[in-house]
Amino acid sequence: RSDFTTTDLFTSLGYSKSQASRKIKSTTGMSPNQLIQEFRLFNSVNRMLESNKTIAEIGYQSGFNSPTYFTRVFKKRFGVSPTTFSKNRA
Repeated sequence: RSDFTTTDLFTSLGYSKSQASRKIKSTTGMSPNQLIQEFRLFNSVNRMLESNKTIAEIGYQSGFNSPTYFTRVFKKRFGVSPTTFSKNRA
């Protein structure tokens, strides 16, 4: 879901914003926003491995609002563009 926010995360965890932020940071070493982005990125990798959809479709299905932004954060995180990753998956 592209509309899944940190507020949704805090609510689902049952903690206040400050409690959830502290627990997430101490457990994962990431901020809540980073955790959501990391989840979306790994979700996109799984989708690439399981389907033959376009990079834009996978980006949108993984919760990114823009294929350009998806490509930028994917490349920053994994060191390779999603297109290159998808071509080399076999």
